Amino acid sequence: MAITELVMDATVVVRPDAIVEIVMSGPGDYAYCATMLRRLAAELAARPGFAGLIDIRELDYVPTADEARKLAELYVQHRPAFGGRVAVLARPGVQFGMARLRTITASLGGVQVEAFTARDDAIAWLTERLP
Repeated sequence: MAITELVMDATVVVRPDAIVEIVMSGPGDYAYCATMLRRLAAELAARPGFAGLIDIRELDYVPTADEARKLAELYVQHRPAFGGRVAVLARPGVQFGMARLRTITASLGGVQVEAFTARDDAIAWLTERLP
């Protein structure tokens, strides 16, 4: 059974398949994205072995390149909490491109994070067993 909570303009779901999912929506801004990223880190720190999914497809905000770099730095700062994988689900186009920029930068800092446009692909990547 999933546990669901509404936080700001986001829904936080603790799924039975060991994924913490945050679905963001609305106008958004850097502060909102940073808050939700910190929330995901806290949720994952409390649940070792869980993976994270951030769904930003309904979010109207696209960060600047500088804001994307700062968000990537937040992933790295919270690396111990992100012990499993984190998937970012974005719309195709600019939103996906900026998500990809963040994930590449965070990956260089040792965080297993990838950007996706298809939900099924994101879930498959999060739940696949590593050798």
